[in-house]
Amino acid sequence: MGKRLLMLFMAIYMAVLPGCVAKTISVEEQQPLLEQSNKNKSEQAEEAVPKKGGMLTIPLVQPDVFNPLMTKSKDMVNFLGLIFEGVMRYDQNQKPQPCLAESYEVSEDGTIWTFHLRKGVKWHDGTPFTSQDVKFTFDILRSGTLNSFYQNGIYANTYIQDLVPKDDYTICLNLNFPISNALDIMTFPVIPKAVYESVLPGGGIENIVPIGTGKYKMESTISIEDGEIRLVRNNDWWGKSPFIDTILVRIYEDNDKARAAFQTGSIDLVDTEVVFTNIYEQEPDVRLYRYLTSKYDFLAFNLRSPLFSDAKVRKALAYAIDRKEIMSMVFLNNGQAVDVPINPSSWLYDSSYRIYDYDPEKAVFMLKEAGWSDSDGDGILDKDIGGKKVDFKFTIKTNEDNDERRDTALLIKRQLGEIGIQVDVEPTPWQELKEDHIPKGSFDTILMGYYLSVFPDLEFMLHSSGDQNFIKYTNPELDGLIFQSKTIYNEEELKDAYRQMQKLISIEMPIMSLYFRTACLVTKDKIGGIGTPRELDIYGGIEEWYIKR
Repeated sequence: MGKRLLMLFMAIYMAVLPGCVAKTISVEEQQPLLEQSNKNKSEQAEEAVPKKGGMLTIPLVQPDVFNPLMTKSKDMVNFLGLIFEGVMRYDQNQKPQPCLAESYEVSEDGTIWTFHLRKGVKWHDGTPFTSQDVKFTFDILRSGTLNSFYQNGIYANTYIQDLVPKDDYTICLNLNFPISNALDIMTFPVIPKAVYESVLPGGGIENIVPIGTGKYKMESTISIEDGEIRLVRNNDWWGKSPFIDTILVRIYEDNDKARAAFQTGSIDLVDTEVVFTNIYEQEPDVRLYRYLTSKYDFLAFNLRSPLFSDAKVRKALAYAIDRKEIMSMVFLNNGQAVDVPINPSSWLYDSSYRIYDYDPEKAVFMLKEAGWSDSDGDGILDKDIGGKKVDFKFTIKTNEDNDERRDTALLIKRQLGEIGIQVDVEPTPWQELKEDHIPKGSFDTILMGYYLSVFPDLEFMLHSSGDQNFIKYTNPELDGLIFQSKTIYNEEELKDAYRQMQKLISIEMPIMSLYFRTACLVTKDKIGGIGTPRELDIYGGIEEWYIKR
């Protein structure tokens, strides 16, 4: 099905905002907290009625290219999401919903997906949007020439036969076999054929003035040298007309300068991945909106080691590790614990398999059942393996340039030490891990992370033939479920397949999932109507935003 995964091995997340504890609005608590205010009831009632008008000022850090298919910048993906749209778009549950499509249907055999496009949609230059634009964009991505973020699942996907326009407002995705993520494939941003066709394949498409179908449009040509870009409301947008008239985009060299600009009031919001101090705690004009990211951390076991070959031992370790303490002390609660490598925001996530809360007594009991005890009274658990006493000692390797993972490993060392397991922490250069220890299997455990795709892909790391299954996990039942799930296109059947996979993973514990990291949209209190942000789409509901006056 092609790679649906963007992996960031051992990524270092450095988007740090000084001061973000005031009015924290978490993923779980957002709606109640949105109603809180220091203002009196009459003022609250007045604010409850949004009014059109006003200007929102936002940052843009180091813009690379203004083509949504070519950018490699998270900030640019968010920014260009104001201008461009896809046939489908993700909702808050990471489930594709119609956007430029009005509706869709699938054939009985699951091989033909027909999308009925909205009529009357216009590009920002006034020309009509049609199925030819979708076809044009899709073909560019399928060619693989742009090395685009959005070509994952399209380029070299042997399940896809073609994308065929039937008329100006109907287009069919024809497949050789059914696939489970057909709707996800259609979330790519569509660009206008008439604008970009004339400059292909000769190049020069990077910084054409963006012309999309989205809620906002460029007021004039791109002028990065001026340090500002101005967007205005697209009064021809097909959806609900946004309240805010203008978006002033201020360009900054780096995240530090953008954060400083927020502190001085030069911009109205900033998006950050780590929130760790409380200098805003007493400031009534700041609000925080937390959301889950795709950044997933886990502890990988070397399953060829006799220490970790028993699933009961692996589950005991999960009970012995206090992830809440880790998140509190290392990330100041900017994360959500999981037991499976599926984002809790996903519609395919099953919270009933969130099982392993901290329980050291249960961990000791399970280890004893597995044959581990302190037979010689030296404080370290041991077991007779093949006629030889083996102490429960192992090393956690992690990349040496990631302070957060190093601190996490040290906490795990202390926590496991409390139940008689001796752990050493070995910070190691990432290149050495990647090129030596991982491929050779010369490790006990590795603390690492992936940036996972929106559509949950378990094949790459847990299928016996997965290209990142370096722990050498093999389970025919899970292999069968993963293979089966790839061709299920019925929603309920797909949810059931993922439910079974999560159940099996939680029972087998081939890896110890730790948490998904959260990020935070920090705004001035003058902005109302903000819902729950979504990673790479923080402005997704901006038509509901308004400036309080």
